[in-house]
Amino acid sequence: MHKETKQRASAGRVRRICTGAVLVAGIWLVGSAAVAQTWIVGTPVPKRNIMATFIFQLQKGVKDRTGGKMEVRYKHDFNEQRIVDQMQRGRLQMAYVSATGVGVAVPEAAVLNIPFLWKSAEERNYVTDNHVVPLLGQIMEKNRLKLVRFGEAGWTSFYCKNDKCTDPAVFKGMKVRVSPNAASRAFWGALGVNGVTLPLTETWPALQTGVVNAGDLTFGFYLVTPASKIAPHYFFSRHSHQPAMFLANLEQWNALSKANKDAVLASLPTTDYMRQAIINDNKPKEKAFLAKGGKTHHLSEAQLNKFRALVLPRHKALIDGYGGRAAELYAVIDKAKKAFAAKK
Repeated sequence: MHKETKQRASAGRVRRICTGAVLVAGIWLVGSAAVAQTWIVGTPVPKRNIMATFIFQLQKGVKDRTGGKMEVRYKHDFNEQRIVDQMQRGRLQMAYVSATGVGVAVPEAAVLNIPFLWKSAEERNYVTDNHVVPLLGQIMEKNRLKLVRFGEAGWTSFYCKNDKCTDPAVFKGMKVRVSPNAASRAFWGALGVNGVTLPLTETWPALQTGVVNAGDLTFGFYLVTPASKIAPHYFFSRHSHQPAMFLANLEQWNALSKANKDAVLASLPTTDYMRQAIINDNKPKEKAFLAKGGKTHHLSEAQLNKFRALVLPRHKALIDGYGGRAAELYAVIDKAKKAFAAKK
């Protein structure tokens, strides 16, 4: 009898433990359902840069529109190639990266920053919005990426340690930081520089020690790096345009609910807004840069034509080297540029 009582007591304890476990599991599941869906946005853009505000706008908009059910987190990494690779693998859900960064994984994207591709911002905007974005979106999807919003990073120009860089002849044999992409190599190769291929993080000490004496960046990005102090002469050559893109992992984008997709799209700034924001940001920053002892040089058309004469003949070799649908995209751009010229 005593033994039977002990068995009943033991069984009761087991039931209570099981019931408690189920209750705890139930509470955990309810809590989990309340946890926000998190999307991490990788970007090389420092938080002090104007482009970071585009991501902040996305963060706030998504939180407000979903009532906190979806959350966007900002992840900074100077290595764009790593960001794109992680996004393709699904370790990052989204990214705001330049065409240069995307170009390693999707060679066709690199067509967009071929040096001296555009004659004006107006031509570029017309061609990009009406002809490039639809085709580029298709190309991205073949590479497991979703082009969510075409953005802006600004024009790329070059910086030097001295004020003599207004003529391409000055660059002959100069030690210059060359970005690890074909467009950069084509531009600097046409000028006959002694090119040193470096990632951004190694560029600043290389400038400091004289390993390199020049390089190129967008003006806004240049200002938030040590280059603006070590090599304080910035030359507005605008030899290459640097578009940026909000991209997402295609599988994870497709898995988003319609409500969350709509929240992301409604929260992202428009392409035109991003373009104008960078223009508006550069003007006062140039003034502030000059006030601190920096020097800016706006190249004339005559000066730019000397650079163009050396660089433009390299376009065909660049396109041939990219492969994929690069030639198709370049042909679409060329045709649209002619249509734009006919409109004027």
